[in-house]
Amino acid sequence: MHHFSGVLHIPGGTIEDVRHIMEDYPNYPKYYKDDLSRAKGVIQPDSTQADEHFHAEITITQSTVWMSVAYNTIYDTHYRRLRPDRWASRSATISSQEWRDPKNEGAGLYPDGEDHGLLWRANTYWFVRNSGDGIDVEADSISLSRPVPTGFGWWGVKRSKEAVSKMLLDMKAAIAALHRLS
Repeated sequence: MHHFSGVLHIPGGTIEDVRHIMEDYPNYPKYYKDDLSRAKGVIQPDSTQADEHFHAEITITQSTVWMSVAYNTIYDTHYRRLRPDRWASRSATISSQEWRDPKNEGAGLYPDGEDHGLLWRANTYWFVRNSGDGIDVEADSISLSRPVPTGFGWWGVKRSKEAVSKMLLDMKAAIAALHRLS
């Protein structure tokens, strides 16, 4: 189990900026560069204004000098406005399958449970609140891996920890880009 959290203040950012970016699945590869190669989200029939419910299919890619992996993941995600000045989301994987060849999707996916075990399940929580001249954004990531090949356990910990920092910085950059385009 890998659990990491981070917090970042984004001057000039709004809760609506975060909500827009989080629900803009087709642009995830642009917002979260180098970590996601494809994303699509479908709003679920039980969605309400108080609880926007999506199923998202996201291809996660991770690379180091020594290895590259890619996962086809399906997330169940809820976006909730808790109060006028607070917003939260919860994403939980309902499926995570590793591509046999991260550079060739034609090679197919490993059967569930027969991959390298680096990412089995993941939950990601975002908390946003108005604060002074902008917003405070917290990302909380909990991921599970299965027993991994000897010598590769460090990789899951390192990538999980870096992912939280990168998600926050990518969110900040995406919000800045939104304001430049407005």
